Amino acid sequence: MVSRLTEQIRRFYQSDKEDIQERMRKLAEVFLYGGYINVRDRYHIYIRTVEFYYHEEEGSIKDKKMYHRNNYRIEGEIPYYRTLAFNSHDSGVDITFENEQKRVRAAVLIRAYEILDVNSTNRLIWNKAKQQFQVSNGQEKPNYNTQSLYLKNFLNGFSSKGQPDIYWVDVPFKEEVKQTDIIAVKRKGLKDGREWGFRREREIALE
Repeated sequence: MVSRLTEQIRRFYQSDKEDIQERMRKLAEVFLYGGYINVRDRYHIYIRTVEFYYHEEEGSIKDKKMYHRNNYRIEGEIPYYRTLAFNSHDSGVDITFENEQKRVRAAVLIRAYEILDVNSTNRLIWNKAKQQFQVSNGQEKPNYNTQSLYLKNFLNGFSSKGQPDIYWVDVPFKEEVKQTDIIAVKRKGLKDGREWGFRREREIALE
């Protein structure tokens, strides 16, 4: 069975005549409201904010901030990532959706997120003073995490045998996702006005 997220990625590339901003918004809808990342059946990570990175190797849209592209940190042409691979780097963790046929590098950087400890049903919040994730006391503002770099503490430790113990899980939309539920924002570091970031406005129940 094809996941909703995989299907929306397929539509993203099929509808390449549509405005890229609208294509990103439709994909962001699923990232923000349509599921979570399961980490070894112990933690569920729900995304609050994503930033899109999109670079056409042979097309007209270029993204100098895209880490995974030809001739950036590795000379020559580099292999394409599989769809929904995790890419840890100097700024945090990406979820990739590249397309080798169309010669496109694409990913979303997870900028803000909520972490649910499945065993205790507690939220985990980054404690800056102690430099660790701890159980939320319910009074933190905001009540979610914005430290994208430290997300690698969870999205790490991949099996050398290829066993998928970190993966995306679809969750059916409990109610209609409206246009106003997703807010487009300028991606950090972009100065050309492209709003390639999207944040979730409405709270969702973390199980």
